[in-house]
Amino acid sequence: MPYAPSGDLSIYYEEAGLVEDPALVLIGGLGSQILFWDPEFVLGLVDRAFRVVTLDNRDCGLSSRFAGVPAPDGGPAYRLSDMADDVVSVLDALGIERAHVLGASLGGLVAQALAIDHPDRVQSLILLSTTTNNDAYGAPTEECALAVVEPTPARRAEAIAHGVHHRSLWATPAHFDPENTAAYFARCFDRAPDAGGSARQMEAMRVEPDREEELSRLTVPTLVLHGDADPLIGVDGGEHLAAVIPDARLVLLEGMAHDLPPPYWAPVIEAVTALAISAR
Repeated sequence: MPYAPSGDLSIYYEEAGLVEDPALVLIGGLGSQILFWDPEFVLGLVDRAFRVVTLDNRDCGLSSRFAGVPAPDGGPAYRLSDMADDVVSVLDALGIERAHVLGASLGGLVAQALAIDHPDRVQSLILLSTTTNNDAYGAPTEECALAVVEPTPARRAEAIAHGVHHRSLWATPAHFDPENTAAYFARCFDRAPDAGGSARQMEAMRVEPDREEELSRLTVPTLVLHGDADPLIGVDGGEHLAAVIPDARLVLLEGMAHDLPPPYWAPVIEAVTALAISAR
């Protein structure tokens, strides 16, 4: 299986499309495995002549895992910048000098860290359903705020039910399918149970100060995509993010919450493709 060395860690990745096409890296959100990116969505990007790279962030999926929260020194097990370094390691393993980068939710914060810390590796930046990490913007509903910090149960049936219930809180209501969602969380559990990684990733996000000063100096072409019905990261989080990054384009997806259901794939793919063309 394909792994990239990142310090002492191994980062699992996959790719689709032609090697000669422009690379597009997809970075998933809190605890999300590669399975978050539906194969048909990935194929839609491949059809637009992207070489699509997906990865399991550290501490989830088939990538290296950690143990314990907090770390022995009292701090987080790792930082968002470490997660960004993992993406660079995958690019290095594939011989990719620069890539278009799409980060969703927590993955959007990792993508921001990547653009700040490694600007020479990012050709364009797409930030989906995310924020600058400034608590003044993008506040969740009380129900979502309580749910997102609940630990994932260790047993299979309970973990699947937990995933379905939580997804229902921030899924787009018109397109939420409990049966398909249960099947998705079953695949995730059978591939690699959570084992505390989501909590450690959450801690990395919690201790990270907003980096708005650095974001305000970015020169990479940037697209901010946000559902206008997002209850987990309020739409003003996306609006503020787009206002901070110079010349960022903001696209609000009408009726979408904190997920990426199939009816929104086409407009997202169109917007990503247009940005990539402009960033050549």
